Amino acid sequence: MRALVAITIVTLLLATGAMVATPRAATRSSAANQSAGVHAVVPGGRVGEYQHGTFPSQGARTHAGVDIVAPCGTPVRALEAGRIVDRIRSRSDPDFASLGYMVIIEHPASVTGRAFYSLYLHLQSPPVAGEHVARGAPLGRIGATGRATGCHLHLEVRYFRPRVSRLWQHIYGPGDQRASPHFRESWEDPVAFLAELERERQAADHRDPRRRRPGSADPS
Repeated sequence: MRALVAITIVTLLLATGAMVATPRAATRSSAANQSAGVHAVVPGGRVGEYQHGTFPSQGARTHAGVDIVAPCGTPVRALEAGRIVDRIRSRSDPDFASLGYMVIIEHPASVTGRAFYSLYLHLQSPPVAGEHVARGAPLGRIGATGRATGCHLHLEVRYFRPRVSRLWQHIYGPGDQRASPHFRESWEDPVAFLAELERERQAADHRDPRRRRPGSADPS
């Protein structure tokens, strides 16, 4: 009986032209948003081996950001509008040997309801000058400066400003930090975070086509 009712409901939905979401369609949409989010920061980039929560990495440590791989020289763009609050622009900086050329941006609470920071490591050359940046503004280019094994961007979305966690005193967490309150409360998964931002932008563009960026496709 339940099966018959379910079939009848689906038939009615199809007959009236209503959309029926399928798990496969939802997965495709999620994957598309993830790619669009990553490409908004690094055009043509792909998620590398080290992702948010990868353990072990660099020995028995936890990776808090995500590595986006692309050829050296590929542009790196701000994931959202904000204010540059820290940068490494000289090889004489005491953190250059590990972080390379670097930028940290503070993003206002108006974006997601809570202020947050994005961090960009291993840039090819000193990052852009200036203080305020728009979403998509150029910050620098993919490089391999600092402690990097190849051309990539180490990207973090976090809720603290210092270059490294005061608790960890390192860009990586000691041991397996994946279940720790500090890891869960201090960082977001950048790939999921970017995908959600992209989904919200598409929804806003769909509600108000005047918001749509030049050259962007209609999300419907």
